[in-house]
Amino acid sequence: MACDLTISIAKRCKDNLGGTRSLFLYNYIAAPFTVTTGEAVAINVGLTVVREYYLEGEENSLTQVQETSDTNTVNTSTVVASIIVADAATSAELNLLCYGGAGAVIKDRNGEYYAVAVENTGIRAGQFLGMKWSVTEATGAAFTDKNGYTLTGIGMSGSLCPKLDAATATAFEALVV
Repeated sequence: MACDLTISIAKRCKDNLGGTRSLFLYNYIAAPFTVTTGEAVAINVGLTVVREYYLEGEENSLTQVQETSDTNTVNTSTVVASIIVADAATSAELNLLCYGGAGAVIKDRNGEYYAVAVENTGIRAGQFLGMKWSVTEATGAAFTDKNGYTLTGIGMSGSLCPKLDAATATAFEALVV
């Protein structure tokens, strides 16, 4: 595999925003996207239902840390998402999230879609390991504290999260129910 650098990166405008706009979750499926050169260009036909989670506040994020050793390269992606208002139905749904290893796509405030932990070349080639989710529910102490949930999902892959190309993002959004 060629590992030679292929492009230069010019100075860029500072007109983009940080933060996450939406969290999309789907039930575990092996190889949910076809990935080519860091871009998700097609959706697995077995991926038919996507759930969108509306995110509140400024604590929502996607952080990726790619590390290289003498034997491997591993990207650890961490999703943090805040959902307000705790209720029984949401608690029951979030229990399912933790049990099932649901996959995730993040849409940032610039309209970019990130397919989290879907490409595991270098770890277990061709396998999607799913995300590991934890949920924290809190009612806070003060009137202004959050009453709701913080979701944390961790996934590992062999490379940075691929971005969905425009056609794949449109097709993906059409699966939201």
